[in-house]
Amino acid sequence: MDMQHEDNYLSIVRLFNSGSTPQIQVMDTTTFLCGNSTSDDTDERQLLSLAEERRKRRTISNRESARRSRARKKMYMDELWSRVVHLHAVNQALTGEINHVREEIDRIVHENDQLRKQVGDLQEKLKGLQMKLA
Repeated sequence: MDMQHEDNYLSIVRLFNSGSTPQIQVMDTTTFLCGNSTSDDTDERQLLSLAEERRKRRTISNRESARRSRARKKMYMDELWSRVVHLHAVNQALTGEINHVREEIDRIVHENDQLRKQVGDLQEKLKGLQMKLA
């Protein structure tokens, strides 16, 4: 009930007689509560229209928010995919570099083994020569 209807209702229900004790008259409240059916229908339709309008705006707002959220998620996923591609390329490059270093290590270890063998052979020759001279 709006304020105008409530004020009218209260003023009619609380009628005072000319005496000192107020008397409350019981009246048919449907006319006061319902009022004019065409204006109440209009008010009710306006309230429903406002509620419907708010619901539509909220629905549109929610859809727009969801669209923005999907766009942010897509950008994030695209960025992650770009990072995956980049890190995969870096990984491939580092794997190639590791393989190259391992091959170099194998070559150096083999060369070191040969040099140690040559040192051993030369030491043996030196001992043999030293014994011949002694």
